[in-house]
Amino acid sequence: MPGALYYPNWCLNDAVALGEFLLYWDRLTFMTPFKDWDFPVWNDDRRVEHSLKEAHEKYALPHKPTIAEKARCDKIIRKLFNEPKEFDKYVAVIGKNPRHIDARKLAPETVEFLEGHRVLKHFYDETYIAGEAGAHLVMAVLAHCCSSERLPPMTTDETQFTLQMLSIGDSLVVKSEKREDEVRRLPEAFSVLVKRIKLPKAKKHDPRFLRQVLIAREKDDVNGYRTKFQSTITHYCKRLMNARSPAEVGDILAEFDSSAETNRKKLQKELRSSGVDAMISKDGVIAVVISVALEAVSAGAGMLAGTGLSWRSYRKARQNVLTKHWTSWLHQIKHPHFSIW
Repeated sequence: MPGALYYPNWCLNDAVALGEFLLYWDRLTFMTPFKDWDFPVWNDDRRVEHSLKEAHEKYALPHKPTIAEKARCDKIIRKLFNEPKEFDKYVAVIGKNPRHIDARKLAPETVEFLEGHRVLKHFYDETYIAGEAGAHLVMAVLAHCCSSERLPPMTTDETQFTLQMLSIGDSLVVKSEKREDEVRRLPEAFSVLVKRIKLPKAKKHDPRFLRQVLIAREKDDVNGYRTKFQSTITHYCKRLMNARSPAEVGDILAEFDSSAETNRKKLQKELRSSGVDAMISKDGVIAVVISVALEAVSAGAGMLAGTGLSWRSYRKARQNVLTKHWTSWLHQIKHPHFSIW
């Protein structure tokens, strides 16, 4: 997929979550108050902060909501007040975990309306404060209005408010839009699948995971293995979105897990056998010596000196194997060190 629209924040300081998003999405777009926005990332660990900055510089885009998007947001928010039972839970201003909202991302009349109904409270300059529920509501509506079929709204927030607004908006405002159900449910399906993926020699809970993904993506720009991976994830996302029962969802997830594990084992087996066999058949006695080192996974650069043809043969055979497997992209996500595999 080309990209996703991340909300509610202007950037993503969670290195693990950002790494997960970049496994699949080509780029991330953030709703910002200015067109040219310099993403202000930070982290206590300087190495992690460096990776965050690199990720945003290469793969993040700012999006200033347009006049039309702000107008649509205003229309939806006002219609929500016709459903007081749904809206009452969002109104508390000074609640637990207050959030800041920049008024420049909304139409002036929307800010005035929300302030008058105690959802927003002026804090300083263009900044307003809202309770956690109210803030999620406003940002979800805005994300809904700025999103599209090719730019679905995504979030790392797992509270009950994450997708609730999109569901309300669907029932009140956009029943006629055929694409709405797909846009509304894609983030949920995507999150479920990506969190189930097991990576070889990589740990998602480690902040360095983002660095590993960034290194792998530089390789992927040449090899294109993510294309097959993206197609497979999209396929399972659509099946999850069309599932009609919890039992069917369970069956799809079990099939996904089995496919990933089977494909990964088959990939590793074929890499070993195809790589070694190609070198032996092409280059005779010298390749036999190298094949012993390959099986021990200990070949160094020095052992490959003077065997350029062997190395090229091996790399070609390896690439032929990688292109056949949808888990090949995940195979690139590992600790950055020299490895024959």
